[in-house]
Amino acid sequence: MVTSALCLVAAPYLHAQVSAPPPAGNPEADETIVLSPFVVDASEDTGYSATSTLAGTRIRTDIRDVGSSISVVTQKFLQDTNSKNMEDLLVYTPSTEVAGQGGNFLGQGDGMVLTSQNANRPTAITRVRGLASADTTRDFFLTNIPWDNYNVGRIDLQRGPNAILFGIGSPAGIVNASVNGAAFRNAYKLENQVGSFGSYRFTADLNQVIIPNQLAIRVSALDDQTKYRQDPAYKDDKRIFGALRFDPEALNRGSAHTSITANFEKGRQLRLDPLDTPPIDNITPWFFAYNDKQRAAGFSAADPTRYSAGTDVTAEGEAGDRIRQYGMYLGNYNGSRPQGLGTSDPWLGAPGGRVFDGVVTAYNSGAPDFTFPSKVFNWPDINLSAPNNVLGYNGVVGITSYAAGVGGYAGNAHLVGSSIGAYKAKSLTDSSIFDFYNHLIGGPNAQQFNHFYVLNAALRQTFWNEKAGFELAYDKQHSRFGNYSLVSNDATAVAIDVMRTLIDGSPNPNFLRPVVYAGGGSAGGSWDINDREVLRATAFGNLDFADFAGRDSIVTKIFGHNMFTGLYARQKTNDFQANYNRYYIADSFAPQAAQGAVGQASRDDIFAIYLGAPITGSSASGIGLQGIKATIQPPDQQSVNYYNNQTGLWQGVSMSVVNNDAASDRQKTYRTARKTKDIVESTAAVWQGYWLDGTIIPMFGYRVDRDSFSDAGNPPAVDPNAFGKGGLVDPFDPSFNLPDQANSVNTVRSKTYSLVTHLPSSWRDKLPGRLDISLIYDKSENFNPDSSRRDIMGSPVPNPSGETKEYGVAISALNDRLTLRWMHYKTSVTNATLDSQGISAQYLIGAVEAWGQASAVAFRDSLAPGGALRGNANTLYGYTSDGHQVTWQPDGPLATQTEDSARPYDYTQAALDATYAKEKASVDAWFATQVPEAFQQAWALSDYATGGGSTNYGASGLVVTGDTLSKGDEFELIANPIAGLNVSINASKTSASRQNLAQSYVDWITKRWAEFQGPAGDMRLWGPADDSQSTNGLLYGQGGETARGKFSRETMAGYNLFLALEGADVPELRPWRFNVIANYDFQRAGFLKGVNVGGGYRWQQRNTTGFPVIGTGTDDDPYRFDVKNPYKGSDEGIADLWVGYRRKLSWHNVTWRIQLNVRNVLANDHLSRVTVEPDGSPAAYRIPEPRTFTLINTIEF
Repeated sequence: MVTSALCLVAAPYLHAQVSAPPPAGNPEADETIVLSPFVVDASEDTGYSATSTLAGTRIRTDIRDVGSSISVVTQKFLQDTNSKNMEDLLVYTPSTEVAGQGGNFLGQGDGMVLTSQNANRPTAITRVRGLASADTTRDFFLTNIPWDNYNVGRIDLQRGPNAILFGIGSPAGIVNASVNGAAFRNAYKLENQVGSFGSYRFTADLNQVIIPNQLAIRVSALDDQTKYRQDPAYKDDKRIFGALRFDPEALNRGSAHTSITANFEKGRQLRLDPLDTPPIDNITPWFFAYNDKQRAAGFSAADPTRYSAGTDVTAEGEAGDRIRQYGMYLGNYNGSRPQGLGTSDPWLGAPGGRVFDGVVTAYNSGAPDFTFPSKVFNWPDINLSAPNNVLGYNGVVGITSYAAGVGGYAGNAHLVGSSIGAYKAKSLTDSSIFDFYNHLIGGPNAQQFNHFYVLNAALRQTFWNEKAGFELAYDKQHSRFGNYSLVSNDATAVAIDVMRTLIDGSPNPNFLRPVVYAGGGSAGGSWDINDREVLRATAFGNLDFADFAGRDSIVTKIFGHNMFTGLYARQKTNDFQANYNRYYIADSFAPQAAQGAVGQASRDDIFAIYLGAPITGSSASGIGLQGIKATIQPPDQQSVNYYNNQTGLWQGVSMSVVNNDAASDRQKTYRTARKTKDIVESTAAVWQGYWLDGTIIPMFGYRVDRDSFSDAGNPPAVDPNAFGKGGLVDPFDPSFNLPDQANSVNTVRSKTYSLVTHLPSSWRDKLPGRLDISLIYDKSENFNPDSSRRDIMGSPVPNPSGETKEYGVAISALNDRLTLRWMHYKTSVTNATLDSQGISAQYLIGAVEAWGQASAVAFRDSLAPGGALRGNANTLYGYTSDGHQVTWQPDGPLATQTEDSARPYDYTQAALDATYAKEKASVDAWFATQVPEAFQQAWALSDYATGGGSTNYGASGLVVTGDTLSKGDEFELIANPIAGLNVSINASKTSASRQNLAQSYVDWITKRWAEFQGPAGDMRLWGPADDSQSTNGLLYGQGGETARGKFSRETMAGYNLFLALEGADVPELRPWRFNVIANYDFQRAGFLKGVNVGGGYRWQQRNTTGFPVIGTGTDDDPYRFDVKNPYKGSDEGIADLWVGYRRKLSWHNVTWRIQLNVRNVLANDHLSRVTVEPDGSPAAYRIPEPRTFTLINTIEF
């Protein structure tokens, strides 16, 4: 309110300085606004009704004459609803969805783990007609810059493909923001908003005429400090905008008109987005899956000298006390399980989905406390195994998530359908454990950013009273956007530390404390530098038969006038992006740096950030966690208590940490990078006829686009460390350049045609309210030669395309103050990129090859007599009859270790010979099925031959593709039935299903999976033990991972999930949506004059949340989803209200307006179900939009 008062006081003085009231007879006062055919201005709109658009043919056209599905959102609508950006607006428009705190869907696809973490995206996640995200444009130039209404007058939404607008683009459509230009009328506006949670926003919009009817400038500014319910989420958006219009009098004579316009915007947006989902629940299973004794015992590193295989964990007396002292056996040890614990514990896995074999630092009150390894490697002698009685030799455990893949409960427990990824991670729903409504789990430790500028200039020339003309336009955009985070999607979990002891056997001071596991692979960052430059030329000519055949001729009466438009455009887009780990263990720390490349778990610097006191009771309810409060930074040097296998003692070892936060872009160390260039040359021709005095409006458009795409390939690898481990690339290496010739060139042709018919004007003149009934038909297509998309081999995947057929009826009544439009559509999208998450665990496609190769090389080199014991081949179990070394753990329970170097373990000779045969067969099969060179290049397996283990964990441009068919109906009514009342009502019915999913994956995955069914799949990735889910793992507690097991649990589960969704509804589909928005301005004299009241109601039908699993799991009857019987969520209805007051003040023509907007008036904290398990029980939820208040003060003069 203080700012409002200042604005009010300052207004007359500012007004006096910039302008005096125009005298009578001043041309400015009697200005006639000349509207170019190339421009649509917000001043043309009335209330919620817009009469014209550029979205149909690229020339200003009456909306009633456009056949495609277009909605126009006016400035009045934006003002009433206080829709400032995409997230605010798209909840009100037909067939559109947008993610975010106030959005209407989550937008995270079908993955097994659904959380809305921070992403490297410059604009909002959207979906149109259930198909895909819409392209965002700025004055019909593609953009990465999010629009804001401080300098935007109207929004055009084009649903479905339109070859005339963009032959190359999203088949879902576009959302175009029309940027305000300078006008030949002095106008000044200052506005501030204060809102819920401490939000604040200030805008200025100043338009000044310099030379009447010739030169005007406009300057606008924005300072938006949005706060959210989830502390400390925020958006800090600062921008400055300038526009110029010059209509030189010397060139505007007779029937010709010349206009030169330019605008420039520069901005910086910093965000920490609120999370749309609660965190993953890795805490409550501890209380329902374990009894009191088990919870009191916890888990610890097992010491085989302390128990025998017959020890019963449930026993009373000394035996029970002894085993509970060391905790329940964690099952990841080369030994036998105590009785009473079963053969496996499906709830156990990597703590927080993060702690595998890196180093963990405990944080208390945001500060580092102590550091310990999560697993002991052979050090300093890599050929000397640690003895069996080393506590914690095989790591720590925690409660895993419910999801099927990546070591989740459902997969571990072999639940029906887990092999097709049917089970999802469950959201934490008890806000008394962690208050996810009001706090971010990761606190202030993430950010998204976008720094940008835009320059646009245009020359527009018309002739013969706008019978012909051309426009030359230039658009240049630069943006640098990116993000960094501390907690990744799959680790956004509230957990509990269940380890009674640390890895060295000492007591864990944080036993039973709630914890968030962060850092490591979670702590990533990325940036993307995107430069677009467009030159566009548009020309039109109006062929009016009346000009040469006479107005009364039969030719003129039939064929009227015809508009011909031609277009040429050249767009060049350069993109340079890179990704990095924020923190990782430096090369100098030999125990870990010798084990893997940067990006592998052994190089992770993991943070265990404790949030509260130990939970010793039977439930976590009511503990009231509030997330991480401090900014977490690791110390450069840490002391780690590590086991020395030469001295047999634990000792403190200094460990250095690479901290990329402290480095400039050029000094950072990167894991992946990509550099591309895309040049699109487009030509288009459009004809639109106005026949029978505008009764019949045919239109035909034809477009040719030529796309040339260049990719610099993989950046040069940084030299590996002294242990042969790499994993880093140098995106700034001088040799990392784009090729001289394009990698691919595609030429595509697309068409659009439509037909609109109206009642003859003579009929309308006789009907009440000049009633008009129009029939509409439209067919359009587009094609997107996106050569940046790659398959598993790094080859371009087939290009996406879209086609739409639409027909409908439009009714205009009340002298065009009411319009009703109904459209039925059918849109097919072929080979499109699917959801942003893709197939879960796709990283493993390359990682299993890198890790498997590293293991195969190590095991191969270890088999010969005297071979080196390193990597996974670090344990010698014995010798074969002919003297070869055996470095795989034999089947069955772990034998007793002996003091005899010739017979290190007490295995029979038969067992050793059989194990060697299996080990040798696996090594031979692995080297017989080496991945091809193209695969190595795509996945950056730069040290594949030597087994270094490097990979980029994701081939550049790798996509999941599929077809989507969407059918539906859209209804839209815009009315101004009485003076002061504006009404907008829209409804949409959508049916969208998926076909031909994951085609770019099929060939490779089916081939590799078949090979993994043989000995190659036995390759042991982590350690010498068999897979934890194999017979050995289940019966004898062997806790390793094989290539087959890892691939099955992660990649195949995600792959099978996609295949099983064939024919299913798209995620979160809501068949019906309905929106009502109305505002009434009191205009008559009286005490209510100047008051406006309004509101909106947004309703959406219950969503598809999942499907039952059917089948028996056999080859003849595989598990699959019953897509004909989907589970459904709940209907949702949200009401918004606003009330305002406007009055002219008595001095200096100042108008003051105040308005209070309340969004989601009836808000509650009922979570919205997004996904369910195969039995229909809840999985992931979306957090509802909170109630927000915004008070807006505006001064205009």
